[in-house]
Amino acid sequence: AEHARQKGLVLTLTTNGTLLTKERAKKLGEYFASIAVSLDGFEETHDQIRGVKGTYKKAMKAIYLLKENSTKAKIGINFTLCKTNSAEMIPLFTELRGIIDFASFAPVNPYPPSNDSMIPLHDIDDMITSLLVLKKEKPSNVILPHQYIRTLQQYYALELEKKCDTCVLYCCVDWNGNLWLCSVYEHPIGSLHEAPLGQIIRGKKAEITELVNKCPGCMTTCTMLPSLLYE
Repeated sequence: AEHARQKGLVLTLTTNGTLLTKERAKKLGEYFASIAVSLDGFEETHDQIRGVKGTYKKAMKAIYLLKENSTKAKIGINFTLCKTNSAEMIPLFTELRGIIDFASFAPVNPYPPSNDSMIPLHDIDDMITSLLVLKKEKPSNVILPHQYIRTLQQYYALELEKKCDTCVLYCCVDWNGNLWLCSVYEHPIGSLHEAPLGQIIRGKKAEITELVNKCPGCMTTCTMLPSLLYE
């Protein structure tokens, strides 16, 4: 993280918060511009989704540790929206106002959602309205742009307009230097240990185009969000 910061990169981090300590919170706050703790509902629901009892309490403890010990970083939450927790997103965001610096969400991927994951469209419409009200009250209450929030309706109506600019606006490089189109794909397309980024992308242009054409799309914030913002 220190090496990346010295290179001028703006660093963000998402964590489940379960192993966070006061000392780690201080260190993370020095390196990262923003830190998001994954929180998928209130205690019973979050623990059910995560499959481990006690993870909600650890996540909330992590939020307070980060807020108390990270003087530079913005501290918020990431909420993965699914059928199980759909009724809790708005109440959770509302309850955490004034405690966290921002709230973000994304529907569970991949797209299209399975029948078991579908949320009724009338509930989605109400959710969109409530999210926009929260955002109007204070933009960081829901840090995502209006376009992204409204796209929820397309997603659950199975009418999502695919927006993908992988290897143009963004790509993924893992800890071992492997280059991925995004987090959805199963295999990397090259390694930075073997060739520079631009060379890999140019050499794999036909393969990248084919893979993107086969992809049904998604609403991951690391891919669709930049595409929406740069339309």
